[in-house]
Amino acid sequence: MPRSNFDPIEEHINWITQEGNHEWVAYRNNNPIGIMRLCTEAESFVSCHSSVMNIQDTYVIESERGNGIGSALLNTVQQWLIENGYPLCGVDYESINPQAKYFWGKYFTPYTYSLVRRIDERILPYLNMNLND
Repeated sequence: MPRSNFDPIEEHINWITQEGNHEWVAYRNNNPIGIMRLCTEAESFVSCHSSVMNIQDTYVIESERGNGIGSALLNTVQQWLIENGYPLCGVDYESINPQAKYFWGKYFTPYTYSLVRRIDERILPYLNMNLND
C-alpha cells in the first residue's frame, strides 16, 4: 500500500526498539531475502491478549518466493512462540495482497474479518485544485 512521507529506516528503528517487538531475517549469501515481525499489538481487539503474539509484517523478495523462505521464517517464529509460552499466534493481511491470502490460508484459520477504507494520500494534491479551473 503506497504511503507518502514514509522513511523505512526511521520506521524500522522505531519499530525494533519497542519492547515486545521481535524480528527474524532470512539471509542467502549474506543478503537479506525475507523478514517476519512479531509483536503484541494487533489489528483487532480480539488478538490483543497476553496469550497471543501477532505477525505484523512478512516479506520475501520476489525472486525467492516459492523456495520455502516464508515457511522457514514461520516455523522459526512458531518455535520461538512455543519456547516462550505463547499458545496463540495471529496474523492480519490485506486483500490488496493476493499472495498473502494464498500463503496465510495454508497455515491459519480466519477468526475475524474486517474492512478498512483507506484513501490513497497521493490524491491530496488533486483535492486542493480549484474545481472551477
